[in-house]
Amino acid sequence: MSNSTVNQKNPERSRRETEDDLLHKRAGIFLIINGFAIQKFEVLAVAVALAFVNALWILASIQSWILIKNLVKKSPEDSAQPAVDEILGTSRFHHILRPTTLVSVWIPTSVYAAWLYDINNLISSKNLCFILPAVFALPFIVLLLLKKAK
Repeated sequence: MSNSTVNQKNPERSRRETEDDLLHKRAGIFLIINGFAIQKFEVLAVAVALAFVNALWILASIQSWILIKNLVKKSPEDSAQPAVDEILGTSRFHHILRPTTLVSVWIPTSVYAAWLYDINNLISSKNLCFILPAVFALPFIVLLLLKKAK
């Protein structure tokens, strides 16, 4: 067998690598934006703008996570997957704490929640305690609507 035949990847694996690379690049960009913005966290307009930006980050990263997860299922013959499963575990709990899940679900959601908490502290209105949970749920509702619209 030639070296080029051995090193060829199936299309699902190539797309997984591309999507994983994009996910990490996007996460880096959004974390840098948040890092700069945290210096002005006491400015309400900055906090609101970052909450909106982080809602978009949640949409993009969770869609990437879903795509990567489905590509993994679609190519079980990938020779690297058994090693990954052996190292990281295969139970539902292990999947919740995998690196891709942390980068695509937990970090964006935590940062979004932190900005909403900051907005709550800046405004400190009794009505806000009812509005912010709805605002927090908004990107997840959009994801659900996108899924239903398929």
